[in-house]
Amino acid sequence: MKLIEEGQLVHVDNMDDVLLHFGTKGMKWGVRKAVRAASNVGKIYVNAYTHPFLTTHARNKTNWQHYLDKKKYKADKKKLKAEYSNKEDRIGRMKGDNKKIANLENKNSAARDAALKKLKENYKKNNSATGLLERQVRNLEKNKAAKVQYANDKAKATTKEEKRNAKAKYKKAINPLSY
Repeated sequence: MKLIEEGQLVHVDNMDDVLLHFGTKGMKWGVRKAVRAASNVGKIYVNAYTHPFLTTHARNKTNWQHYLDKKKYKADKKKLKAEYSNKEDRIGRMKGDNKKIANLENKNSAARDAALKKLKENYKKNNSATGLLERQVRNLEKNKAAKVQYANDKAKATTKEEKRNAKAKYKKAINPLSY
């Protein structure tokens, strides 16, 4: 182990004096992903007993959103690769200084890799196991809010038409296929 002390490089064989952190970059000290996920799982199970219908709809909606996100991710990835491939082809057809052309190719390749990495990070953030559980909890909360809104609308309704409209609005809100 190397340390700099008073402007001089000092080698240390004893690791007891050194604080090392092997965590995930950007992760807060003392916060574990598993604890967050466990709290979400607990909320889901409690709500599964109290609101079984709404929980099922929330789970279905989450699965549908995951499917659509995966489809969109694949399409976006294909589009990005095609876009950067076209740029690479145009650069390859250029005439002139080979160093400048090579520099442009390197920049294009780096930009492509960065764009693909960003796309993948965004996809993984929402579609990891923890992200899916958090999404399911959000969907369940929306479903419960829609149920409360439906009860209020139904109580305020004076005609059958208004009651029908309130029920249609509620069904649309909890529909797993509406995204």
